[in-house]
Amino acid sequence: MMYAFNNCTFDKINEDNWPNHEYLIKGKWFDSGKEHEVTVKAPDLFKYHQGTHIQDCFPYLSCKDREFLISGIWLEEIEDESGNPDDGSWEGR
Repeated sequence: MMYAFNNCTFDKINEDNWPNHEYLIKGKWFDSGKEHEVTVKAPDLFKYHQGTHIQDCFPYLSCKDREFLISGIWLEEIEDESGNPDDGSWEGR
């Protein structure tokens, strides 16, 4: 999540739900400059800081959202076999 830590803002949301509040992570894609937002659960972010792998901490995020947090890069022109733009999910593969 080095990209997110260095290039994005982290805003606490749902603080009334402490300690199960969430963080809204906002930033721009490194390659396209488009805005992007990802919401993660605070306990899962803590697990990540403790060394757990990103896919184990945030299984509810798409591959695209996890890659945003890691590198900020996603090749928009990637298309799946059906000709639809790849949204980063693994469903149907």
